[in-house]
Amino acid sequence: MSVLACCRNGCSNILCALYSPEYGYICNECANELKQHKQDIYDFMASPKEEATCTDDWEETVDDIFEAQ
Repeated sequence: MSVLACCRNGCSNILCALYSPEYGYICNECANELKQHKQDIYDFMASPKEEATCTDDWEETVDDIFEAQ
């Protein structure tokens, strides 16, 4: 797989396998978000991607389970 950057505004994900000749590449994360929010695809791709924020202890839980080596 090549380095194929997501074409959504503000997304820095690479290695995208989903492609549209009209909209370009999209990563799985953005594709899943688009599937959850029915909206115009052009507007979605142009909208800035926001960093995911954790609203509960999930981030801390994952950090407790996975330790850096």
